[in-house]
Amino acid sequence: AFKAKFQEKTANSWRDRHTFKPVFGRWTLVAEATVAAAPAAAGSSTGSVVDTAGGASSSTTAAAPKARAKRAREPSVPTYTDEEAHHLIDLAKSAKWAQVYKVLDKKPGLVNRRPDVREYGVLHQAAYYGTEAAVFKLLDKYKADPKQVTKSGFSVSEVAEEHGHTALVAKLADRGI
Repeated sequence: AFKAKFQEKTANSWRDRHTFKPVFGRWTLVAEATVAAAPAAAGSSTGSVVDTAGGASSSTTAAAPKARAKRAREPSVPTYTDEEAHHLIDLAKSAKWAQVYKVLDKKPGLVNRRPDVREYGVLHQAAYYGTEAAVFKLLDKYKADPKQVTKSGFSVSEVAEEHGHTALVAKLADRGI
């Protein structure tokens, strides 16, 4: 029943489920015991498909009541895709700091994400340009990791120094970075 509901709601075949992006837990299989006081027959393996976004639920057995269930799993730390990280780094590379801050306000965990193929992360881009306000806002407000290194192993201070931003290097040194 879960597979049928999966196909109905996503318009995707169950066997092809690994070839497309997940729906981030919108439909999950929930054991009958978590449905509000639903007595299940001993030894039965019933379950419900629950729309965790707040919609209706349907049961795999006719006798089970239609009650809302709690989430099947605990909320986890959000994960971000490389595509999101590339977009953010591209904004920083173009020195579009207002747009960078907008993205980080919604997804602060992206500040320290640097895909393996990228040389610089967001903080390194700010240091590259010598934009002190951006560097310190990324460090203070968005909790950028000052120990993050580039693909080549350079620190934020080394990137700033390499591009002649001595005032920024001095301010970073005052903070022990």
